[in-house]
Formats: sequence, C-alpha cells, structure tokens
Amino acid sequence: MKPELLGIVFLIWASCSAPSDTFTVSNTSDTDWDHKNIIIPSSKLSSEPGSLPVLSHYDGSLIPAQLDDINGDGDWDELIFQLSVAAGKSETISLKGVPKESYPEFEAETQVNLGYSPDRDDHFESVRQNVRPANHVAQSTPYLYQYEGPGWENNLVAFRSYFDSRNGKDIFGKRTSEMVTHTIGIDEDYHSLQPWGMDILKVGNSLGAGALAIVKNGQLKRLAHTDHAEFRKIIEGPVRSVFELKYSGWSVDGTDYELTEKITTWANTRWYQSEITFSGETKDTLVTGIVNLKGAEVSDFNQSGFNILMTHGAQTEINDFLGMGLLIPTDNFISFTKAPSTGSGITHTELAFLKRADQYSFYFFVGWEKESAEFSDAGFLKTQLIETSKQLSTRPEITFKKR
Repeated sequence: MKPELLGIVFLIWASCSAPSDTFTVSNTSDTDWDHKNIIIPSSKLSSEPGSLPVLSHYDGSLIPAQLDDINGDGDWDELIFQLSVAAGKSETISLKGVPKESYPEFEAETQVNLGYSPDRDDHFESVRQNVRPANHVAQSTPYLYQYEGPGWENNLVAFRSYFDSRNGKDIFGKRTSEMVTHTIGIDEDYHSLQPWGMDILKVGNSLGAGALAIVKNGQLKRLAHTDHAEFRKIIEGPVRSVFELKYSGWSVDGTDYELTEKITTWANTRWYQSEITFSGETKDTLVTGIVNLKGAEVSDFNQSGFNILMTHGAQTEINDFLGMGLLIPTDNFISFTKAPSTGSGITHTELAFLKRADQYSFYFFVGWEKESAEFSDAGFLKTQLIETSKQLSTRPEITFKKR
C-alpha cells in the first residue's frame, strides 16, 4: 500500500452519484475510532452556488470541520473533519448548505506559526510565506525568527523546526489545549516551565524529533546549509494545518539536492506527519530519527502496516518522562539502527533508514507525562502507538444517500 493511501485519505465510496442531505460513515474494522481523520473531496458533494456544507450529528450538534483550498484556486477542494465511531458501527451525518457568510466559526485546535522580525527588534509577525536569507547564520541574535523557525501544534502537543543550517526538530510540551505557538518566547524563557508548558527536548547533534539526513558515500549527512530555503503555510484550520519547507542547492560531496517536506498536524493527535519528495541519486538513502541523549529505553515492532520505533525514559530537559515514536509505513522502511555517541557528525540518535519511493512518509509521535501522566509508563506508550497505527491504517466507508 502506498504511504499516501494510509489511514486518513483512503475512503470507500458507495451510492454517491446524486446530491444528498445525509451520508453514513461506517467503521468496518475491529478498531474503535477516536477522532478519526476524514477527508471528503468536493467532487463527492453537491451544493448550491454560494453555499457551504455544514455537518451535524444525529442529535443536531455541529461537527467541527473545515473546507480546504489545496490548489490555491479560491475554491475549496476538501471537506475535513473527525469522527469517533466504535468498531463495526456507523454514524449517519446530516449535511446542510449555508451561505458563506453564515458558515460556523469553530474553535481552533491546530496552528502553524512562523514569527518573522525583519528588523530583528524582537517584534515578530506571523507570516504565511518566507524565503530564508542566504546569509542567515544559525543562532545569530537578535533573532530573525521567533524561536528560530516555524512552530506547529494541536490541542495536545507542539513542535518546531530550526529554520537555519541545523534544520533540527524540537518539541514544545504543552500543559494547555489552547493555541500558544504565536506567543512562545515573547518575554519568557521557553526552556523553563511556563503555564503553557516548555521546550522539553535536548537536541544537540542528534536528529531530534524527526529531522532529516541522507547516507552519502557511506556516511550520514545532515540536511544542512542550502542555497535556498522557503517556508509556506498551505492550510490552517480548526481540524488540520499543513505547511511545507522547500530546500534547494543542498550540496553534499559534489551533488546538489532538492527536498520538499510537507508537515501536517491534526487536532486530537500526538503526532505530526511528514511527507517528503527528494531529488537526488537513486542510491542515496533518506534518514530520520529520534534523539537519545539520556539513555532512554529503545524498542521496535511491527503493527498494522507500520514499522515502529519507540523510546521512553526520563529524557526531557527537566528529567521527567517522555515517550517518542516513529511510525514508518512498511513500504517506506529499510531498517532501524543507532548513530555513534561521539564524533562531529550526527550523534545520539536512534536512526530510521527510509526506502526510496515517489514520496517518503512517516509519523512522529510524542507523549509527555506533564500533558498526560499515563506516559510515565512505557507500556502505555506502546499501547498508544499500536492504537495509532491501527487507526491510521483503517479505511472509512462513506455511503451517500440519495434524495
């Protein structure tokens, strides 16, 4: 199965040839859905000109949803929502068209932020697009970017990427369900525990929380300095947010590469999804990984079409329990191994080698005990990773009822 067909985008359609006021979502698997991610293309729905579809449960309560314009043509392409349905059960959803000006405003449970300060005066504006200056120096102050790069979050967890030659990924542990990435680092030290949470991960020379590298001439080479680097926010909404990072002119041992990483976060999940397109020599292998600076326990296993790597231990900046996991579709998987603990290159990392495909894909999962005390137990982390893999691999069946 191709990675892009796993879990959230593969729907089985029936009786959808005519306009409808209701449709049924069936969970034919043996796994209960908890906020299952569902995408319905606009081509599957009929609506009056100028109206937008609003969804509600059988009891009339609204279902938080968003209408995403993926191709940027001004018209929505995908209806996005989440649904909890027990194994073997179905739910009938009501669909009603409303004028655009009457479309409900749902509480934001995802967000993407790149705070940019062109004058480097500690005043940051959240931007939708930004080209990194070619002469930008990592960790130079005053900061060009709020917390050094883009941040993304949902109601459970947040992440950031260093938008410089380090190209690392880090974790903001959250103790609140509110959106906070636009406020982090403003008149505060996010390396110390704040009411919202804190930066919980020590990255060092590792790949942190899913950063990227390649194997070139038998050596690990981190995604580092590039001639061009660009951030673009694609979608931001109450249920799902998507952005991409484009790199070109990444020179490694005489070969130039181009790489695009699309990162997606959904509400009510503890993971982000990374989808990568990569132009380079076919013998080069893409690599990601999980930092292991503090001797965390490591294990790996297979489940529901994924190869899963997990670490667990007292491994945050304040030495409380943190669990991390990489879920890699089996079609994209080669092997797991370990980086050296010394040297000038990538160190202290549990590595995942990815098989070349049209598009690479993986999910990075986080469970922090201050967000949910159950993550102090490694067994609970493994259970959550298993449940996540099952939910990602199940296929909703959508049946439209004719008028």
